[in-house]
Amino acid sequence: MYMDKRSTQILKMLIQKPDSTIKTLEYDLGINQRQVVYSIEKINDYLESIYNEKIHRTKNGYFILPENIIESSLGFDERTYILSGQERVEMLLLLLLNREEDISLIHLTSTLHFSKNTIMNILKQAKNLIIDYDIELFYSRLQGYILVGEEYAKRRLLFNIIQKYASTKKGQQLLEKYIYITYKDASFYMEKLEECEQLLGHQFTDTMVSTISYSLVIWEKRIQQNKTIEDTIFDDFPNLIETSEYSVVESVFDNFIEGKELFYLTLQLMVMNIVTPQIISTKKELSFIYKALEKFVENFEKISVITIPDRQKLIEKLYLHMKPAYYRIKYGLNANDTLEIDYDYNLQNLNQLVERSIKPLEKSMAKKIPQSEMYYLTIILGGWLKQYGIDFEKKIIAVVVCPNGLSVSNMIHATLIGYFKDFIFLDPMSIREFINYEKNVDIVFTTRHIETNATQFTVQPVMNEMEIRKLQTEVFESLYGFALSKININNVMEIIDKYAEVINRDKLLESLSDYLFQQNNAIKKQDTKTDNNLSLIDLIGENVNILHSVSDWKEAIRIASAPLLNRNYISGAYVNKVIELCEKDSNYIMLSNRLAIPHAKTEDGVNKLGMSFLKLDNAIEFPNGRKTALICIIAAIDKHKHIPSVLELGALADHEEYINQLKACRDKQELLKVLKNFLDKERYNG
Repeated sequence: MYMDKRSTQILKMLIQKPDSTIKTLEYDLGINQRQVVYSIEKINDYLESIYNEKIHRTKNGYFILPENIIESSLGFDERTYILSGQERVEMLLLLLLNREEDISLIHLTSTLHFSKNTIMNILKQAKNLIIDYDIELFYSRLQGYILVGEEYAKRRLLFNIIQKYASTKKGQQLLEKYIYITYKDASFYMEKLEECEQLLGHQFTDTMVSTISYSLVIWEKRIQQNKTIEDTIFDDFPNLIETSEYSVVESVFDNFIEGKELFYLTLQLMVMNIVTPQIISTKKELSFIYKALEKFVENFEKISVITIPDRQKLIEKLYLHMKPAYYRIKYGLNANDTLEIDYDYNLQNLNQLVERSIKPLEKSMAKKIPQSEMYYLTIILGGWLKQYGIDFEKKIIAVVVCPNGLSVSNMIHATLIGYFKDFIFLDPMSIREFINYEKNVDIVFTTRHIETNATQFTVQPVMNEMEIRKLQTEVFESLYGFALSKININNVMEIIDKYAEVINRDKLLESLSDYLFQQNNAIKKQDTKTDNNLSLIDLIGENVNILHSVSDWKEAIRIASAPLLNRNYISGAYVNKVIELCEKDSNYIMLSNRLAIPHAKTEDGVNKLGMSFLKLDNAIEFPNGRKTALICIIAAIDKHKHIPSVLELGALADHEEYINQLKACRDKQELLKVLKNFLDKERYNG
């Protein structure tokens, strides 16, 4: 086990300067607090795996290091280096995969330099590690310790372990000490792979060349022992013999590898990442992956509200990675899950957006994209944005957390993204979802206070313009120390005039004003009628009941739901769930204390998108003590299509004039006419 450069540097500084604090480390290294804390966590993981001890902090912020850690050497010395728990297991498995003779308990204790009890514990851990490969570890008096399973699975295990060690000097020293494989042994195959590179016209990554070369040393021994790949494996790879990779492998390796082993080596070349390609008709090979990448980038642009520069070139670069990744993922070949990636902690926010944008790729491959491949995509995308000056670390990650159901949380979400356009909003979450969410969130908008280290703001399900302006002021003052509404545009123009030549002053003034104050009417300007977004009138249709009075709020909900229930838009279970939720907390259904919108989740029994309206002459009281005579039942089929109509209901609840007109209605047609008049006026004003 090794630490990254920054963590190693911090540990050395703590040993050399015992009075260091997080603040001094930030200053000395030019990094932020989050980066220091993350590195300390990695250092503790490392120290616990080797010394079973870790660094502690005092109340004053100073670090306490155990004496044996201070006294030990941080440099690598193969004579004194102590294997971590994971390394012990992996070296033992490599010994078994590279065995040329029977391996007994005595053999393992003398090679790995551990006691019998420790070796028995390592064997137990090894058995657990290989379960996912469908391999078992047995002991027999005739053969000693052996691995039982398909050769294909054993090769995967071998590769996934070797790739951790083959590309670093320290790792190569461990392979030489414990597995007896030298760099000289592997260099023969490195030269062969260089021949393949020349014939194919591109260069593989150094990591993959080292990994394949060291693996081939053991592969060849296994082949000589008649431990060859099963014939059935290649049923999944039709036309492999027709590929350029196969032709090259055959010409370079034919003297000492033959038959189906040539096919296996061909597959290894096909999954290797490339660093210097000859771009030759990339769109024609695996064209469905290329198209999926286009949709992936399109999704990313929508979610992040970032226009990617040189979009097509980025897609080409992503394709270059995803072409071999496709074979890795599709067929479980040499998965990078075990490969330690130099992943920048600052890219966490970006990685969240990659995960949210990835569905087109997963759909095209009919496979889940592993986290390691997701990291690679994040690193590629992050590097691309950085070279164009787009600093993703400064993006604010926000989320709406609401315990009150899908419609309310989505309504708040839809409102806020219009007013905080530079924020990146995650999908709305329930409180339980948020508690279990382990990734970074900067700001939480919630209808009730929750326990979180993130900055949180309490919001109402429906907010008028004054309330939103107040929220904006609070948010911007919390983040930046000022609010947009307090910016004097003329002062800004004076600063610009002082340091820059302005070509069109009027146009610049107009653009700055739009940028700083465009939030004022963001929601009003949204188009609420598209193919997928139906208006309030469309969803209510003829689903209207007008009654003098009802016995209680439960009866009101049942009567209001009846039109949807009769048309099979919802089930009886949905109505019961709505009543159950209202009984627990009916605050979430009230819009401006004038209109109730009872609803539950889609999975509670919604069959089709719809709404139904009940108007009462005599208002009824809900469990929260609030009264209303207007009830609109919402049946949401997904997270999006009902949102425009819910926003219209929210706007309606803010207009006392129209609320009074609805209360005065005596029949269905009159009520629908009032709704239509209100919507027409809103569109005209918007």
